[in-house]
Amino acid sequence: MVSAFHAICAFIARRTLIDWRVAFRHLLRHFKLTNGTLLPGVSYPETLAENLSSKRTNHKLAEQGRRNRINNALKEIETLIPTSFVQIKHAKEAAICNAKGGDKEKEKEKEKAGNQPISKASTVEMAIDYIKALQQELEETKGKLAAAEERLGEGKGLGKRDDNTTNPENGKTANPVDAESAATSHEIDNSA
Repeated sequence: MVSAFHAICAFIARRTLIDWRVAFRHLLRHFKLTNGTLLPGVSYPETLAENLSSKRTNHKLAEQGRRNRINNALKEIETLIPTSFVQIKHAKEAAICNAKGGDKEKEKEKEKAGNQPISKASTVEMAIDYIKALQQELEETKGKLAAAEERLGEGKGLGKRDDNTTNPENGKTANPVDAESAATSHEIDNSA
């Protein structure tokens, strides 16, 4: 059992070492091709070095474009977070720091940090908090709207029952709107 374990460990060590050597040789060859320091007596096609160089250049440009897109998106997110929200978050963090027994030096560092631009990670964290706050506000508003619509619906139902009143003298149901229009038309007839 012990010998099998040692054999497996030796195999893994050899395999890792072989993989490392192959990777190193490949990297060295790539470096020599791109820098023009080729081994004497070994010839490589000229297009190979050009292709490697153009691939590297294209990769650099693509990576720079990706970083620019990320940075622009983060700047846009930072502008969308209201300054009042940022100030409230900083105030909460300062209160937590003071509650934990923060000393004057930490407070001064926080003040200096407040004047500096927000880090990318902080921007994303604040955006997450802001989105959560907006979602909570939306749910509360939806609840208030549903309650208001329910009250309005109940009010309409009561209003319909009150529209028709019963005259105690003759027991007939009269609509106050009809009574108003009848009174108005009667006044018009008398003035003519």
